[in-house]
Amino acid sequence: MSRTPGQRRLEVVAYDCPDDRRRARLANALLSYGARIQGSVYELWLTRRDRETLWHALRRLCQPEDLLRSYTLCAECARDIRAHGSGPPEDVDTFIV
Repeated sequence: MSRTPGQRRLEVVAYDCPDDRRRARLANALLSYGARIQGSVYELWLTRRDRETLWHALRRLCQPEDLLRSYTLCAECARDIRAHGSGPPEDVDTFIV
């Protein structure tokens, strides 16, 4: 199955940042694309273009001492997510402001 450029995939992004101001900026950038699931871990439904745009923005906010990770889940992997305490990630339309 080929992916069209407009298809969204589940992306899990996590960071560890010792600076309060940078941490807040990272959080705000990520919240404009999806939902926080725990502290500094986010689930986002992104197109390939959104992923590249967001990654570029996040990298600009980070310093060498910060840790930033992003994991793209395939469709089958996303269907197999187990969650306790909340529902599975929702694939909802997100309006980026």
